[in-house]
Amino acid sequence: MDPELKKTDELLLKLSADEDTFRLYEAREYALIERNSMIAGGIQKGKEIGFEIGKELGIEIGIDKGIELRNRELAKRFSTDGYDIEQIAKLLFMTKDDVIQLMKQSN
Repeated sequence: MDPELKKTDELLLKLSADEDTFRLYEAREYALIERNSMIAGGIQKGKEIGFEIGKELGIEIGIDKGIELRNRELAKRFSTDGYDIEQIAKLLFMTKDDVIQLMKQSN
């Protein structure tokens, strides 16, 4: 028999000899099981919350990247069609500096 199992078995026999001690042992074991269950539930809940936060953040980042890509393409198209930076900024609801930075990124 495994030494740890033998040690546990001996302890259980010793504890079961006294009914009050055995009840205390059972109560403690139940409390430990309950505690572990609560911890596991908390970990699971934390994972679920983390997943939702990550999902929402991912959506926000995706939307921002999509808007940036659209603005870059529009700025390029407007520039090709002869619009100046000020006109492009007005059309895209951006500052001139933002349009200039956007145009640099598209090259």
